[in-house]
Amino acid sequence: MKIRFYGFLSHTNKKQALALIRKSLNQPPPAKPTEDELKESATDKILRLTGLDVAHCPKCGEKLIQTSLPLSNGVLQEIENRTKSPP
Repeated sequence: MKIRFYGFLSHTNKKQALALIRKSLNQPPPAKPTEDELKESATDKILRLTGLDVAHCPKCGEKLIQTSLPLSNGVLQEIENRTKSPP
């Protein structure tokens, strides 16, 4: 089931509606991200925003390593097919 938004959250006028909402609440527009924020990794962003270091084990403090699961070619092909955008 697809969730459809209407009113302020409808896709056709979302940008204008958010600007109107900010204006009525006397709020400035959101700040544009800095060059450093654009280059920042997901783990660095989580650490900066929440203070949680997801790159280290919470029990022992050792650095966590990222591994991939060994998958057969059929499984990889199925994943690629599901994640491709329609033409």
